[in-house]
Amino acid sequence: MTHNKQTPSPLALIIKDARDFFDKVDCIAKAPAYNEADCKDAYTRFYRVVNRYNDQKAELKPGERAALEKFFDKDKFPRDAISLRTIADHRTHRTGAEVPLFTRGSIPLVAETSAGSLFSNRCFRVPNPNPLIKEVKRVDHLDDILKELERGLKKAIEAATED
Repeated sequence: MTHNKQTPSPLALIIKDARDFFDKVDCIAKAPAYNEADCKDAYTRFYRVVNRYNDQKAELKPGERAALEKFFDKDKFPRDAISLRTIADHRTHRTGAEVPLFTRGSIPLVAETSAGSLFSNRCFRVPNPNPLIKEVKRVDHLDDILKELERGLKKAIEAATED
């Protein structure tokens, strides 16, 4: 007896990896205490979503691709978030980076930022002169990434039904 498994669509593969990221952010949000390893893992899971998108981009339907390009290719927010994964996985980031904020601002990091210093606390400290934001909770930052990604995926799903 042979099984005829249907190959998942490119969008379904991206959504699968996105759910893995969403689950980790949910776990962090519900955790009673900050866990550095979980936080690093969340950024790594987001990086996998970005890689999956890049791998599947050519196979997406035109409407799906257009919806996801807005987030993955044209928005600075996810690109800067990926720099945090680079720091987490490689211990230091030597070219300078920024922590993107949903406000479309960012927190500049020095070129020699280490994973230990970046992920040692549950909050990013925002340097002056920003009087409105003193610190950003890491889980809030991850949640902002999640919401933006979710918005793009919803538009891609809507486009998939129209294509």
